[in-house]
Amino acid sequence: MKVEISRRRFLQGSVALSVLGGTGLSATKMFATSDSHAKAPLEKDVPTVCEMCVNKCAAIAHVRSGVVKSLSPNPYFPKSRNMLCARGQAGVHALYDPDRLKYPLIRTGERGDGKYRRATWEEAYEYIAKRLVKIVDEEEDNRSCIGFSAGEGLGEHTFKTFMANKFGSANFLNHATICLQTAVSGYTLTLGGYGQADLENAKYVIMAGANRAEAILTPDTMDLFKRTRGRGVN
Repeated sequence: MKVEISRRRFLQGSVALSVLGGTGLSATKMFATSDSHAKAPLEKDVPTVCEMCVNKCAAIAHVRSGVVKSLSPNPYFPKSRNMLCARGQAGVHALYDPDRLKYPLIRTGERGDGKYRRATWEEAYEYIAKRLVKIVDEEEDNRSCIGFSAGEGLGEHTFKTFMANKFGSANFLNHATICLQTAVSGYTLTLGGYGQADLENAKYVIMAGANRAEAILTPDTMDLFKRTRGRGVN
């Protein structure tokens, strides 16, 4: 079976995966107009995966007239154990945030002056392609001058594969770059690897920089307290 997809639809789908944050609507519905909303089923429950953090808990998006009204945990997904924290619930607001980017923007002024104009998906793709090809075709191939930054989301892996493996630039930034990756790198350079805490035998656990009891309740948070078996955790 041959499957074809246009560049415009690919870009829309990638953006949808990156910013949806807790809902599983397709890019078509995400960028739908009020007319298409009117044609959508009045009530529909859509299984999806939350993208508000790295845990990727499963959820059910309750869609009414083409609009996500609320989210519920998916009881059939074993990893998230019928849980969806407050951050996951907030994914609906990310989807309908009035300041969320809904279309490509091309800078019209000098770097840093904040002047942009709206562009079509086709124009944006041509703009990107011309500059990438120019960098590759120059006598002094300098692919390392290209950097890409992705937020937390399933779409980031596609872009990372393209940037690192296909295009050849190692300058890829994502959620882990300013979060877990720094800790993993520090442990690896110092101790040779990223070890695991022996929580079963710990008599006292000190958590610095995050309150896992209140700030974010996810399955791994529950495991933390289960493994310490109620012993002193501060």
